[in-house]
Amino acid sequence: MVKYLFLLLYLFGTLHANTLILDDRHLSINDFRFSYLKDEHSTYTIADIQHQKFLGNSSNAFALGYTKGTLWIKIDVRNISDHENFVLSLGEHFYEKANLYYLKDHQYIQKHNGLFVPVSQREIYANQLLYKLTIPKNTTQSLYLELQGKYAYFGYITLTKEKDFHPYTLLNINTVYLLLLGITAIIMILNLFLYFKVKERVYAYYVGYGFFNLIYIINISGLLVYLNLQHYIYKLQFTASFMMGFLILFSIEILEMKRYLPRIGKVAPYFSLPAFFFGIMILFTYQPWNKLINDYAGLGSLILIVLSIIIYLEGHKKIKYYIFAMVTFFAFVILFTFMVAGVFEYSFGTRYGYVFASVIEIIVFSLILSNRYYDMREDFIRSQSELIEIKSKNEAFLENEVRNRTEQLENLLGEREMLVKEVHHRVKNNFHTLIGLLWLEEQNGASDENKFQNLRNRIKSMSMIHEKLYQSKDINNIPIKEYIEEIIANLLSAQKVVHVQLHQDIKDTIFKFDYVVSLGIIVNEIISNTLKHNQGTKNLAIEVNFTYEGGIATLIIKDNGKGFERENVTEGLGMNIIQSFSKKLPNSTWHFDTNDGVVFTLRFQTGEFDG
Repeated sequence: MVKYLFLLLYLFGTLHANTLILDDRHLSINDFRFSYLKDEHSTYTIADIQHQKFLGNSSNAFALGYTKGTLWIKIDVRNISDHENFVLSLGEHFYEKANLYYLKDHQYIQKHNGLFVPVSQREIYANQLLYKLTIPKNTTQSLYLELQGKYAYFGYITLTKEKDFHPYTLLNINTVYLLLLGITAIIMILNLFLYFKVKERVYAYYVGYGFFNLIYIINISGLLVYLNLQHYIYKLQFTASFMMGFLILFSIEILEMKRYLPRIGKVAPYFSLPAFFFGIMILFTYQPWNKLINDYAGLGSLILIVLSIIIYLEGHKKIKYYIFAMVTFFAFVILFTFMVAGVFEYSFGTRYGYVFASVIEIIVFSLILSNRYYDMREDFIRSQSELIEIKSKNEAFLENEVRNRTEQLENLLGEREMLVKEVHHRVKNNFHTLIGLLWLEEQNGASDENKFQNLRNRIKSMSMIHEKLYQSKDINNIPIKEYIEEIIANLLSAQKVVHVQLHQDIKDTIFKFDYVVSLGIIVNEIISNTLKHNQGTKNLAIEVNFTYEGGIATLIIKDNGKGFERENVTEGLGMNIIQSFSKKLPNSTWHFDTNDGVVFTLRFQTGEFDG
């Protein structure tokens, strides 16, 4: 007999285990269990559902994970209180369909509600899903909730007597959201100001991260319902993806990744591109991009944490607060992810912890950037102080430097004045030389064309030395190599000679102005005559050698041309010029050899300059 009694009590207890008792002792019932059924094809109606077995069981703080179709919740209620009017709350706002069915006068009443029902058409003006219902005294009945949405199934169902229900209780979480939004907005504006002040990219990336975090919080809070903008809730999910993109860019800069991990830092910015791409794609279709965004954000955050720890171990100790913020946020994201998947139970921490953690993260990041700005100002002030100190210590040195430079400039000015006088003297002498050349040319019987051609070449050689004099700082140090090469190049160009094999071996030596002028005139005469008398010679080769050793200068000009009989040209103008200008060179001797062409050799001796 006792055995059957225990069995009866067990069956009765099982039958009423999920029955919610409404009495006068509690203002609100927030701890009970219910049964549920998953309608994967969304085919059941309220008439069908009454005949189905609800095999699932959960507490009123439920987290049932992702499921296809519709979720039906059955709440068995027994009213033994003195009240009949109650308010049922789902605790969430995001279900597209959230219909309540309960029995009244032997008929099921449907209370239509959902995300896209305008707040003005709801029984209770609130962004959360709420229902007014009547349960007669001393009756037992079943309440059915029909839930459908694109997200996971979780929430916090409560049942409150209507007289004890106050709208301000709904404002608690909304007030928290508004507070978080205000904090985020203020921090974002502060860092936007810092960006315009210091022009560093890290501040711009942080402002981007904070801005999209601000919109993301608005989106997940349900506050858009009050503005009748809930139709954009899925498209605004792109903000989560853009947050991740800017977080990657911000982290690269704040971690100084290019300095501590140069190879990774070089390619790391490209890893932000998928985040921005996913964010754009979700504007067109919600799935699968929402899942990709969640997976990429989780993986990206984990990688950033690992890299930040590596960089910390490499010696960047200032990022310890970054690591703290990232680990805290990531931990609560993991809790939320497991709650959404149905692994962890629904609670305030698992549901809203990551929102608070994201704001903590933003605050910590802002403090890091503020400290960065403070360090920059300290460095600037320190640099200014050092410069002032250097200036005060070196004023005497600078005055002495100015005095020395002034003396140098005065000396240089005096030297330039002497140089100008010397140039005038040289020009006067060269005018006399030109007059002599003109007289010699007048005595020569050559044609007018040849006269002027030869005269132009001689004057050109003299003008070149004046150019060298102008470029030189010292008139007693004129480089001979470049001067002779330019004279020869000018002669070849003036006479339009193409097929000449020219070989030059000229030692880079410096001489007095007068010596250089004489050498230039002599070289001009020898090369001019060689070109003049060998116009028809094929494969004409000219070799010019100049050496200077032991105070003796030697000029040798050799060609493989026709040669000449010296006695036939002894009295020519060219010979007179060579003889005249050779005498201006100290201890000079010169002669011609006419075997296999012409070889001209000039030597003079001076111990004053040894190049």
